[in-house]
Amino acid sequence: MQENLIEALWISFVTVSLAELGDKTQLLVLSLSMRCKFWAVWGGAVAAMITLTLLAVVLGAIIVSVVPLEYVETGAAVFFILLGVWMLYKALREEEEEEGEVKKITFWSVFALMFVAELGDKTQLMALGMTARFPLYPIAVFVGCSLGLAAVTTVGVLLGKGIATRIPRKAISLVAAIIFIAFGVLSLLKIV
Repeated sequence: MQENLIEALWISFVTVSLAELGDKTQLLVLSLSMRCKFWAVWGGAVAAMITLTLLAVVLGAIIVSVVPLEYVETGAAVFFILLGVWMLYKALREEEEEEGEVKKITFWSVFALMFVAELGDKTQLMALGMTARFPLYPIAVFVGCSLGLAAVTTVGVLLGKGIATRIPRKAISLVAAIIFIAFGVLSLLKIV
C-alpha cells in the first residue's frame, strides 16, 4: 500500500515535470519573469497551476464529460494565437524600457493569465489521467503534480531573470510572440 502511494506521488511528479518543460505556459513564465518581479510571477504562476491541478484531480472528469475536449483545446489554441498577436503588437510598438524598469504586474494578474493559459493544457489532462491510474491516492497525485509544476516554474522564472540581463527585451518579446502564435496554430492543426 505504501509503495503505491509513493509510486503515485513520484510518477505524477516526474510525468508532469517532463510534460511542462518547454511548454507554452513556461514560455509565458519566462517572458513575464524578464519584465516583472520574481515573487509576483512565481507566486501567481505556481498558485494558478496548483489551483488548476486541484480542479483537474477533483473536477476534471466532469468538465471533460460536459464540454467536449476538442472545444477546450480549440479555445486554448485561439487564446495563444491572440496572446501572441497582442505580444507582437506590443513588442513592435513600445520602445525599449530603461534598464532596471520593472512592469507593474501583480500576483493576481499573473494568476489570472496563467490560469487561462494552463486551462485544458496537457498537464491538466495528465493530472486527470494520473487520478484515474491511482484512484486510491488522489492527494498523492495532486501533491506530485503540484510539486512538479512548481519546480519547473521555479526554473523558468530563474532562467527568465538570467536571460533578461543579457538579451534585449524587445528581441525576447518578438520571439516569444512568434512562438505563442506558432503554438496556437499548431494546436489548431492538431500537430502539438
